[in-house]
Amino acid sequence: MLHEFYKILFKRLGYSCIISENGEEIINHITGGNINLLIVDLNLKNTFLNSKAIDGVALARYVKQNFK
Repeated sequence: MLHEFYKILFKRLGYSCIISENGEEIINHITGGNINLLIVDLNLKNTFLNSKAIDGVALARYVKQNFK
């Protein structure tokens, strides 16, 4: 999978990497940690925000607006 490639690449460059399965996990990681880079699958599925299903584009917009 592509996320495994990125995980190995960033580890070799000296960075840690967190893989999330859905947008809720992403928001929890952003809220609770020090995230410097976020790569989002624009076709992200199984993501709900305020009980509304959203895709990766909507999640990226939400993160941009709420986590500056």
